[in-house]
Amino acid sequence: MNPVTGVIIAKNEAKKIRQVVENLSFCGEVLVVDNKSTDQTVVVATKSGAKVVSQGGQNFAEIRNAGLKEAQHPWVLFVDADETIPVELKNEIIQIVNNPEIKKSGYQIHRRNYFLGHQMKYGEIGCDWVVRMAKKDAGAWERGVHEVWAVKGEVGKLKNSLVHQTATNLTDFLDKTIEFAQRHAQANLAEGKRASFWKVFLYPKAKFIKAYIFKAGWRDGVHGLVYAMIMTWHSFLAWGDAWALQKKQSTKP
Repeated sequence: MNPVTGVIIAKNEAKKIRQVVENLSFCGEVLVVDNKSTDQTVVVATKSGAKVVSQGGQNFAEIRNAGLKEAQHPWVLFVDADETIPVELKNEIIQIVNNPEIKKSGYQIHRRNYFLGHQMKYGEIGCDWVVRMAKKDAGAWERGVHEVWAVKGEVGKLKNSLVHQTATNLTDFLDKTIEFAQRHAQANLAEGKRASFWKVFLYPKAKFIKAYIFKAGWRDGVHGLVYAMIMTWHSFLAWGDAWALQKKQSTKP
């Protein structure tokens, strides 16, 4: 048994969850943190051999920390329902968690992102590193949206990548973009950030220029253009919604 707990964050992922749980079969324990699914996610996950923990809400850090708290092994690996651990990465993880001489507290993992079947090598997600594996007691997740694992101590980088299917169809991706924009607006206000004319009007344009021009998103062809435009729209929605929430709060008696 490898001393690592694999944690999957899921909501209404009944069609995917069995494959994700099986992909983490090399872990000594697999936890599914279910965020109020209304489909058969919990049933399928349980039948697949995972332990299910329920943690609802809009705060992604709290959801991930619920999984971190329940983990029974000294190492914890977080994977989302749209991500896959290839064999090369699995072997690298097994080697690390079974090496008692490892001094690092955690590891960043490179995400190989696919958008509508195309590997995104440039733009906003062309170089995407995330802290996803660490010792259980090394730190907690922070921020309600775009959450980060605040690991204390030295953080290394794994050599191999995990695969992230950012979107397999445009309709679902657009729906998710709207949902995340609303959550982002609430998180920004909770962090004390304020929306303004300039953030609503200029920030999305600046984000597009940075991702599509300076980070060479155009080199991903039409996929790069579509992705950059949707992320620009996401920024507009997030700051526009934050502005609307501010106005609503200011008119309360």
